[in-house]
Amino acid sequence: MKRPLSFYTIFFIVCMVVMRVSGILTKIVLARAITPYEYGIITFVVISLPNMFQLFTIFCLYELLSHSKEGKRYFGFSVFYGAIMSLFIGGIMFIFHKRIFAFLNLPLKEWQILFLGFFIVLISNAILADMLGILRGLRRYSLTSILSSSTSVLKLLLILIAVYLLNITDFNTLLIIFALSPSIVLIGVLMKEWRKISPYIKNIKMPSKKMFFFGFSVFIVSLFGGLNQAISKIVVSHDLGIEYQGYFDVSFTLLAILTFSFGAMQFISIPEATDAKNKKDLLFKTGGLGDIVRALFSFLLFGVILLYFYPHSFVDLLFSHEYIIAADYVPILAVGYIFLFIQQFLAYVNISVGENTKEYRQLIFITLILLIISPFVTHFLIQVQGFIGAYISTTLFLILYSLVTILSSRDLSPLHAISFRIERLFIAVLITSILLIYFEPSLLIGIVLSSITYALLVFSLGYLKKEQIFDLFSRG
Repeated sequence: MKRPLSFYTIFFIVCMVVMRVSGILTKIVLARAITPYEYGIITFVVISLPNMFQLFTIFCLYELLSHSKEGKRYFGFSVFYGAIMSLFIGGIMFIFHKRIFAFLNLPLKEWQILFLGFFIVLISNAILADMLGILRGLRRYSLTSILSSSTSVLKLLLILIAVYLLNITDFNTLLIIFALSPSIVLIGVLMKEWRKISPYIKNIKMPSKKMFFFGFSVFIVSLFGGLNQAISKIVVSHDLGIEYQGYFDVSFTLLAILTFSFGAMQFISIPEATDAKNKKDLLFKTGGLGDIVRALFSFLLFGVILLYFYPHSFVDLLFSHEYIIAADYVPILAVGYIFLFIQQFLAYVNISVGENTKEYRQLIFITLILLIISPFVTHFLIQVQGFIGAYISTTLFLILYSLVTILSSRDLSPLHAISFRIERLFIAVLITSILLIYFEPSLLIGIVLSSITYALLVFSLGYLKKEQIFDLFSRG
């Protein structure tokens, strides 16, 4: 029996937590087993470099495949494209390895093993992303969530076995072990799901103009927050130095507490919206997407409360007091991410249900224009106001992007859905904040006290329905 959407949302968040924790533990184990220089090479070659090239190997096809009604038709093309593009990038890396390795300051004498690790991850991630895309489009939420986190979990297990059971400390061996997890997960899911996906993979069909623009639109909109952040980091590094870029990065690391709401909202919005028969049922039906996104929005605001009252405590606990300057302006960024959450939901739903590409073409141009002018505004504000200027600029663009999206949208029903009974949510935020101001509890006690208070208020005031808790354990 099919479970309610709320169950799959919570399940996805749990898988995200497992993925993040596994990734952190893997890096800790690896860092203790090898030298800092070797650790830097492995994480760059097997994580950072393949992730950068995923912009080309995956492009917007993951988003396209997530379309519940049309996406599966283009699975064969997506796999073909991912494989060909991976081979092309790998070929360039192979042919010009001397120049590329010299530019990246990678050791040339070990280029064969480094190239092998890089290419294994590159092509495996490209095809695995297609698998996740089609499973998400088919609304196989549980399996997609498990697969999304399984790569990190498997990587942790392999490294633990290699380091602590087999006592392997050889750099080349650990690099290959580190690189193998996406390939193993890919082989496993192909074996398990081959019968169901084989009819789609055999049909290599180019996406229609409408479908391509749909995938590209979602791709561009979803990239705005990350690209705006990356642009700001580059400007900070150029204007203030690499040390301040490190502080800036720590500030964004604290915002990871908000990414669970973002990730879950993005995960379910496209498949649910493209499968819906009408927007009213999608947004206002009990237990539907509207209810789930309101719950995620309330969780986001609770994260903002914690970041407002305890940024210095979080930085001191996670990074040491030397990075305390990074905590000073975290609340500014947190406010921007409230607006970004609303913008992303409004854009995703309208793009998903829009029948004419002209309805959201304007948003794509706006996104590109804002990204182009972002570095100039950031540079100006840093020159005028110093380090805080980078935070103001980043937040300003998030707010501006949200407002422009609202003004350019013909249908604001997603905005109405997320703001339904929102005054009750604000009351819960206000009371919880007053409680923290009055008692001034320490970090741990404050988290426990505020979370209990906030949860009771959100449900008792009626912003969220109590039935949503019971729905988690029901079957449709």
